[in-house]
Amino acid sequence: MRIKSSAANGSFNVLDRGFEVLQVKYKSVFSCKATAEYQGNIIEIKPKSIISSKYEIYKNGIEVGDITSKWNGSMTIRIIDADYYERNFILKAKGCSGTNFKLLDENKDTVLTMDSGFSWKTMNYDFEIDWAHIDFDVAELLIYCGYAAKSYFTKMAVV
Repeated sequence: MRIKSSAANGSFNVLDRGFEVLQVKYKSVFSCKATAEYQGNIIEIKPKSIISSKYEIYKNGIEVGDITSKWNGSMTIRIIDADYYERNFILKAKGCSGTNFKLLDENKDTVLTMDSGFSWKTMNYDFEIDWAHIDFDVAELLIYCGYAAKSYFTKMAVV
């Protein structure tokens, strides 16, 4: 699978073997609100408040989780599935440049890696995705990981 940047505002596509699975769209370059349509569901991610480091995840208007930026640069992704089971993941930057990521589950096992073709000049990024067996929809998880990665890059560009 792959995440491919589709616009300068941060929008991206999730591809599987070259075919588009879904699109994540941001309103504008300065917007932190993103939307995606996937498997008949409308998924929205937006900041809890203007100064918050927490982003709320909604599926069809119902809050189903959040993404929280931590002081150490990692991002916690908390998802409540259809069976009301809570899943927690940690997205961590890896490598010298901080443009590649690994996603860890509750047991601290790596469930996927995101290897980037990020360019600080253009603020566009593409990720090659490699994952282990995971009992969660990988394409849906990539919506949240792609959003968290864009948020990370935005914060690093400001620092």
